[in-house]
Amino acid sequence: MPGFGASAKLGISRQNSFGTAATSLFGFPFASQDLNYTWAELTDDSITGRPDWSDRVTGISGLAGTVTANFHPLAHGWFLRSCFGSCVDSAIGSGFTHTYNPATANFDVNATIPPITMYVDQGETGASSGYQFYDCFVNQAELSLSAGGYLRGAYTILGKNAGLITKPTVIDFPSGAKPLLWSSTSVAIAGAAVTRWSDFKLTMNNNIATQDRIAGAKAHTYYFRDGFREFGKLTATADMAMADWLNVKNESEVTLVINFAGTSISSGVNEFFKIDIPRFVWTAHPVGVSGPGMVTVALEGRAMYLSTSNTIMTLTLQNTIANSVY
Repeated sequence: MPGFGASAKLGISRQNSFGTAATSLFGFPFASQDLNYTWAELTDDSITGRPDWSDRVTGISGLAGTVTANFHPLAHGWFLRSCFGSCVDSAIGSGFTHTYNPATANFDVNATIPPITMYVDQGETGASSGYQFYDCFVNQAELSLSAGGYLRGAYTILGKNAGLITKPTVIDFPSGAKPLLWSSTSVAIAGAAVTRWSDFKLTMNNNIATQDRIAGAKAHTYYFRDGFREFGKLTATADMAMADWLNVKNESEVTLVINFAGTSISSGVNEFFKIDIPRFVWTAHPVGVSGPGMVTVALEGRAMYLSTSNTIMTLTLQNTIANSVY
């Protein structure tokens, strides 16, 4: 039977170790995904006197793709933990607070960041039509928001292993959970509220690269960084402001806090997601005018490492997911 996107599922869970797939999978509400396991092709270039294709075999294999989804406070912690490499959990009333800082140490000898297992059901009805991808890594994460829309997460995945399995039981995503919305979002720069932004995009890039060895297998061998980690690059569209232009010119450093409020968990405890960058610089503020309407600016900036706090940025997610899950 054909598959239908409306019946498709995506499952995710953290792995305790590289090389061992997780078995308890949690449903992840996604908008689209293009995960694809591919094989390089090796073609025999021997000349045989025939004008036809020579024999071929599969070469190095691996997984790549992007998962895009509205940001539900209950779901995105799995991706954040894998991207940032660490998560500190604490209980608060009926909820849990999860704090993410970019990890300063490698996960193990095979990989820089923690691996996750992902399960794809394309909506096909056959019992053995589930795809299992494991030893996967969130190489890049992009958080974006436009006025009138939901906070959006896009996660670029690299992975090593794949297989076709009997469809597992996926723990359903809780009903009634709502993604975070632009109307509950606030931005503060240097402690002062900012209401001039109409959209923004914040990116985190681990710069993970596959590093292959002659190791008796066709899969990629190691997943380590190939350059500096680039966390906290930001672009935004805003009304023009001379103060922002001066911040670029003068290399001024400011704090940047973006807070997304969610629904109530219990008395005095609410869902929220907060981006906290203690040392932020604007790097571009063009002064062009594109037409007769309101003048807007394509701002660019980035986070910088703060030695006193030993981090470049902190994300905080508060929800009802137990701290033992993330």
